[in-house]
Amino acid sequence: VIITNENIVYVLINTSSTNCYASPLLADMVGTLMTPRTAWTATLDATLNSGALTNLFDAKTNTYWYITPAKEVNLTVNLGSATSNITGIRLHSYSTSYSMTSALVYTSLDGTNWTSQGIATLSTASSYQYIKFYSPIASAKYIKIDVKGWKSGTYVIMAEFDVYKN
Repeated sequence: VIITNENIVYVLINTSSTNCYASPLLADMVGTLMTPRTAWTATLDATLNSGALTNLFDAKTNTYWYITPAKEVNLTVNLGSATSNITGIRLHSYSTSYSMTSALVYTSLDGTNWTSQGIATLSTASSYQYIKFYSPIASAKYIKIDVKGWKSGTYVIMAEFDVYKN
């Protein structure tokens, strides 16, 4: 029986927003890759099984670091100084077999207060993977990639980390 003196309806809507395109490819990227990367450093919240985090900035796709087994990790890159108009990120996973599938992306000026750029879904069609921002990041010194998914359950492998800017 419907009660006629009650006229309240509740509608629950779940939403999310992201500043990251879904599965962008090279042709989608805008801006130019930042150089030099000599002042860049990285930290990871896991112990490496092989390689060094400095390999991310050596411009060689055949040098890398890895951990095993694959798990969620947080990679934080310090760009050395505040950088304006960041339009995207390029990652190299050594092989399509070890590509990331999804990650939360954050930016910061001080490494303490973080701004979420949203969830990035990444194409696994190439060893190069891209994160493209709908709106360029006005200014950031730190970029944190909170990796949520990997194509391989065996290894987390990463060879290069680059940043696009206008």
